Amino acid sequence: MSGHQMPTEPPAMQLWFDRIFVLLVISILISGIMFNLWGIIDAFSIPLAKP
Repeated sequence: MSGHQMPTEPPAMQLWFDRIFVLLVISILISGIMFNLWGIIDAFSIPLAKP
């Protein structure tokens, strides 16, 4: 057997990417925040109506 040791646990980023439901929630939150922010910016960029 060689002197190489196998890591006892996977890297931290792999642990995050293995949690599929956490990724789903994060993607829904990011897309929801971005679309709402886009809508708010778009709504405030509409010129006001003149009375």
